[in-house]
Amino acid sequence: NGVFQANESYSPDSKYKNGRVGSYATCYGSPCGKDDYIPCGPLSLCDANGNNENPNGQIKAGNYWKCNQEFTVVAVESPNRACPNGVATLEADGVRFRVDCGVLTETRDN
Repeated sequence: NGVFQANESYSPDSKYKNGRVGSYATCYGSPCGKDDYIPCGPLSLCDANGNNENPNGQIKAGNYWKCNQEFTVVAVESPNRACPNGVATLEADGVRFRVDCGVLTETRDN
């Protein structure tokens, strides 16, 4: 939930069919690790206030994005010194990626 800045962006490739972004706010600091890139498929390009949402917009480094999609948590890593909120592994576009639990909101507990 929320609006995040894309600090890194990459074109589609064999693993990320819609491209990928790296956001330091979602991957607990910089640089992004190899499993911390978010597939662009569920993301929407927007302005810094979350307005003018465009799910088909191409997100580039420096742009803002948001995601209103719900994900199933595939795995959880406990909090530690480097990741005080813990880390959740999610999946989208067939790719698993890690996100700082501090930027997530639980919608339901299955």
